[in-house]
Amino acid sequence: MSREQVDTHFADDVLHALERSGWTEARRVTATLWIAALERDGNRAFPLARDFLERFGGLVLDARPRPDRAFNPGRTLLDPVRAAVGEHDRIAGWQADHGLVLFPVGYAFDDYAILMITPDEAFYAGTDTQLLRLGKGTPACLRMLLFAPTKPEVIADDLAG
Repeated sequence: MSREQVDTHFADDVLHALERSGWTEARRVTATLWIAALERDGNRAFPLARDFLERFGGLVLDARPRPDRAFNPGRTLLDPVRAAVGEHDRIAGWQADHGLVLFPVGYAFDDYAILMITPDEAFYAGTDTQLLRLGKGTPACLRMLLFAPTKPEVIADDLAG
């Protein structure tokens, strides 16, 4: 099911981390240049991807050390052009292999993975060797990227081999 607006009902800890990064509920940036560059590269935006980028595009999220996290998520950079221009063939492969519609929204895991959203607000991270599902909904994805309460679900492993 396709939606037009992302869920922004965050738990207090996620909200505070977003606010430290410069986010507010009223924040809106233009996503036109990002989307145009990615569409020239062969990607196709959809309303939910545009809304996500208008609300969160350009932010840098730094996961702070916590003793209870399942892994170290590192830094997330919500700049889709830096993350994905020139990567359309890989994104198209993940889409075809797994029946997904994906649009890049940034880098995750210290610039190691391309962060992508689906029209039903599921989030994936693709690397040279894996496709990971980070969660359904923006609150779940950002919790994963900021606090890593569990490890992401592995959708595909050893893609390069």
